[in-house]
Amino acid sequence: MSRARDLTIAFLRAHPAEAARVLEQLNAAETSALLTAVPGRVAAPVVARLPPGFAARSLASLTDEPVIRLLRRLNVPATAALLRHFPEPRRVRLLEELPATTAVGCRVLLRYPEDSIGALAETEVLTAHPSEPVREVLARLKAATRDVGDFLYIVDEERRLRASVRPASLLLSPASMSIGGTEAVDVPALPAQAAPRSVLDHGGWTQFSTLPVIERNGRLVGALRHGVLIQAVEHIPQQPVVRDANVLAVAGSAAWTLMAALLQSLVNELPGTSRQGDP
Repeated sequence: MSRARDLTIAFLRAHPAEAARVLEQLNAAETSALLTAVPGRVAAPVVARLPPGFAARSLASLTDEPVIRLLRRLNVPATAALLRHFPEPRRVRLLEELPATTAVGCRVLLRYPEDSIGALAETEVLTAHPSEPVREVLARLKAATRDVGDFLYIVDEERRLRASVRPASLLLSPASMSIGGTEAVDVPALPAQAAPRSVLDHGGWTQFSTLPVIERNGRLVGALRHGVLIQAVEHIPQQPVVRDANVLAVAGSAAWTLMAALLQSLVNELPGTSRQGDP
């Protein structure tokens, strides 16, 4: 089993998106067994690329502890999307075990319908009030333990979006200057209530890979990456989109066939799995 496991882990790590598409062909019990048989750092990127409903069904039979360990490795939108498909009592319980910032972000996103831009936004974005001096914002940037994203968003006391600033530009600004006086970038915002398909061809994507998401009153929800939007649209079953040509090429290649065989080989050696159907 160690040989199959090592090769499977290598494939999962190198090709998480393609691995997710292979896993979709298995039943929930098999997917669950495989995901718990590999390290969390390898499983998490694959889970993030699975359709949220399928991912939730695959994890439903696990106890809270391994689910929480996995959720802690996902970003806020992926965590919220998965939690949306758990029964409310368990969803509440899992939220209580997540880091405070993650739990707060998930609760924000869970307010929006699943088929809306608001449900996809990354809530952990860097914000600043217009009166904050550049030196203080730079200090927060340096102390950040995660990717702060493409922009710093300037918001007022009600968290209404006022401007977008590239973090790198702050290095060229006087330390004592108010952040509101720094050079802003004209980045169009997306309405949180919009359907994913309706903004797929938004003109802003031609210039930026990330766009801010706002509520009707201008309040900042977070930011949406173009890649996340594309992935979400691909998982809408009613109107499937054509896969990227490179993905199709991989799907029809010997590598794809080998990956599927390795995953199935490992699954077959795991206890408690069967091809009889979902539990």
